[in-house]
Amino acid sequence: MRAVFFYQQQQRSKRIEGWRWLLNVWLPVAVAIAGVKGIPVEEITTHATLQGELGFDSLMLTELLEALDAADVEMVGGLIQ
Repeated sequence: MRAVFFYQQQQRSKRIEGWRWLLNVWLPVAVAIAGVKGIPVEEITTHATLQGELGFDSLMLTELLEALDAADVEMVGGLIQ
């Protein structure tokens, strides 16, 4: 019975972390991408590449970095954290 409780607690923690990532990382990034690209945020997916599917050029990438900086999205070594 104890093992089931701990398993359920662990799964709940994973779901909470997933929601935190969604709200604190993905949403600000998606909003910034949509703003630079000029499209609705609903069109941004986690599988789309900036230069491929979204058609970002070097100027748009620079604008995105500025938008992410303004949104206080933490960057570590060039990667969004």
